[in-house]
Amino acid sequence: MIKYYMGIDPGIVAGISIIGGDGKILSVDDVPCTEVASYIDNAFALWRGKDFELVCYIEKSQAMPGQGVVSMFKYGRSFGVLLGTLIAFNIPYQEVRPQSWKKHMLKDMDKSSKLSSIKKAAQLFPERVRDFRLKPGAKSSVDEHKAEATLMAEYCRRTWGK
Repeated sequence: MIKYYMGIDPGIVAGISIIGGDGKILSVDDVPCTEVASYIDNAFALWRGKDFELVCYIEKSQAMPGQGVVSMFKYGRSFGVLLGTLIAFNIPYQEVRPQSWKKHMLKDMDKSSKLSSIKKAAQLFPERVRDFRLKPGAKSSVDEHKAEATLMAEYCRRTWGK
């Protein structure tokens, strides 16, 4: 059986990454939550006729200090869509706290910096470095979501079922 590991960094636009059991990235994308079902359906289409299993770590949703009610509502709705899609496709998943996956994947790095996630993802997957870039002078980038999703997928590959 072929195993695939998915990491999801939730948001109105979610970072989603899928890694094969061999540790190679199959896909890494920013996906609007309204398109997650078709994104996963397309991934499944590639594997039709194969004996495969897809499992997922999704970052646990939590309120952030200073976020407004409207933005938290939108974030919560997006998180619900993501969970509903995983359930609809019968994908086993676990919610993981950021502290848990970052403790393992960002050892000896500043875990509060989004740059650390981008640097670590580029270090682990140099062939996909273009997916984890930060615009010059920027402190944040949408690519951080792809980097964090990829690190969660790799964390899932290393720890699922252990």
